[in-house]
Amino acid sequence: GRFKVFNVENILSKSGNYHNNLLEGPIYDLMEGDYNRFRYSISNYKAGKLNGLTITYSGPLGGKVSEIECQENFLNDKLNGISLFYNIFGVKTLEINYENGLKHGPLKEWLNGDQIISDLEFKKGEIWQGFVLLKEEENIEEKEFTNYTFSHYLENCHKVIKWEFENGKLIGKKSFLLKSDHTN
Repeated sequence: GRFKVFNVENILSKSGNYHNNLLEGPIYDLMEGDYNRFRYSISNYKAGKLNGLTITYSGPLGGKVSEIECQENFLNDKLNGISLFYNIFGVKTLEINYENGLKHGPLKEWLNGDQIISDLEFKKGEIWQGFVLLKEEENIEEKEFTNYTFSHYLENCHKVIKWEFENGKLIGKKSFLLKSDHTN
């Protein structure tokens, strides 16, 4: 049957359907976000597991849903296929490929939609080749890269380190300055 969940302010925060005590069909979820914004997602379930496209929208608190924040594909509760992420202006900032819940294939990340700041190839969850730019003060260990949540921010950052990978190994780190127009 149908269900509805209300938050402490008596505002509908989640709704959808159950079939045989398992989530089934589209589930609508309203969440508070950060920076005075809210998030609204539509996820598809089959036999209690995420299956198909999940789209998350965002908008200003008190306003209406305005932008797509991300689109993710699921198969049996695991990310599968292309996931796309956008900034509040609707510009794509991150594209990740998944296979059976693991990063597999290309990952690309852009600063302000134009400068590529991550261009990596993954194989079964491990970085295989490519590069990523990080703020100099980000103390990321090489072993942490597999689970690193990309979509990091380089705005107002002038000094970065370029990590380069080849055949599954870190082959170098280079420090350099970003130009003020975010090109190098």
